[in-house]
Amino acid sequence: MDDGGHARILFPDHERGAPIVAVADAAPHALAFLGGIHGVPVVPLGVPTFGQSGTIPDLYREAGIDRDHIVEAALVALELAGR
Repeated sequence: MDDGGHARILFPDHERGAPIVAVADAAPHALAFLGGIHGVPVVPLGVPTFGQSGTIPDLYREAGIDRDHIVEAALVALELAGR
């Protein structure tokens, strides 16, 4: 019998209806499937191109995975969820 495994740990019962902002220091589509687990909106953020050089903060900002972009994505996710 499947008890939900990692999905149950990542998405406790009280959080299952919440939209998701998935952030990865990898391709943005790597975590895009997460919304399908519970049928909620997902805004995936990640690194769409590779090969750049710079400081980590500069690279994260350029890739759109810094604090400001994550906050913006959270607002978009809430809007998509009608909240």
